[in-house]
Amino acid sequence: MKIEKIEWLSKEGSEAEVTVCGENYQIVCFAHPFNLSIGDVIDVPLYAFCTNHIQRSLKHSYRVEKHKNNYSYCITGKLDDNQKGIIRLWDIFIELDAPVPTDVELNDFISFCCDRIDIIL
Repeated sequence: MKIEKIEWLSKEGSEAEVTVCGENYQIVCFAHPFNLSIGDVIDVPLYAFCTNHIQRSLKHSYRVEKHKNNYSYCITGKLDDNQKGIIRLWDIFIELDAPVPTDVELNDFISFCCDRIDIIL
């Protein structure tokens, strides 16, 4: 995923609001510490903070729904690693901070909501 936009919350504190994008999505993330530039590629999973409502999805398609809060999202993606709780969303990966239900299997589509998505480098 590529960095499209950076809004510094505190340049001295290395805190930024970072927009990452791909062909089918645009996600606003919180990043700290952060030292990358527009156009750089992030190759580590994003981190879903305060994850809730994790469940198997009846819809088998990727979805990103942004809420009014700058960082809050509901997402549907494929379970890529059930041990680490990593979800694939097109060409990016998101690690959940809560366990995936045991009835969800590898490559199942799941949906979840989170209060914030972080970039942790």
